[in-house]
Amino acid sequence: MRYGKFIYNDDQVVKEGWSAWNITFYNSREYTLEPREGILALKRSFSVNCKKELKKATLCATALGVFRLFIDDNEVGANDLLKPTWTDYRRRVFEYTYDVTELCCRGGTIFAEVSTGWWCGRISFGIYGWKKNAFCAELVLEYDDGSEDIIETDESWDVTLGTQTRTADIWDGQFDDFTLPTVFESPESYSWKKAGLFDGFEGEVVSFEGERVCVRENLERAPMSAVKYCGVIDNGTEFGEVDVQ
Repeated sequence: MRYGKFIYNDDQVVKEGWSAWNITFYNSREYTLEPREGILALKRSFSVNCKKELKKATLCATALGVFRLFIDDNEVGANDLLKPTWTDYRRRVFEYTYDVTELCCRGGTIFAEVSTGWWCGRISFGIYGWKKNAFCAELVLEYDDGSEDIIETDESWDVTLGTQTRTADIWDGQFDDFTLPTVFESPESYSWKKAGLFDGFEGEVVSFEGERVCVRENLERAPMSAVKYCGVIDNGTEFGEVDVQ
């Protein structure tokens, strides 16, 4: 990534310390967001030069926290879960690169959502300082004449907090409110502001290496045995005996 900068929503409040996590009603309809809480969402519209032929479009992205990425309503890298996985954020964070040429022929809007993950979630134990989530990306549009347009994360992006996915945490699960639209279905349903530049990361952004986290579609489970509960048998004691078959 050549030009992308980490951006964030400076309104976000991050829970600091173990005792700050109130998980009594987490993932429950009784759970409500406090002001300035909620998952970080970002967006940026882009256009393609109609006087030139688009040869290739490449999208690179990473985040401080776990992120999902979309162009309009198409999820990019849907098979890569828990992006960008865990690294020691004091040293590095992985970036993911995708060919998105087919999604960019007419321009569109990039959307991203970032949750706490290993960066500032309860699982981090505050190792990285309970800092706010941030996102970094770069879309490179290459044309057949050798020229290119670059859309990078900067202060021109829009940010908000608390989308349909209200909160998400590795230990505490995900809370979705399906009475709300997604940000890519109805961005006008949310209140947006301009992003700020995030300066709380001192490591490097490097290309992903290792095995990716993905769904095991070929993994099947079947019971080896089954037990049927048929009540209690009087065995002459005050406890009885469970009757199973």
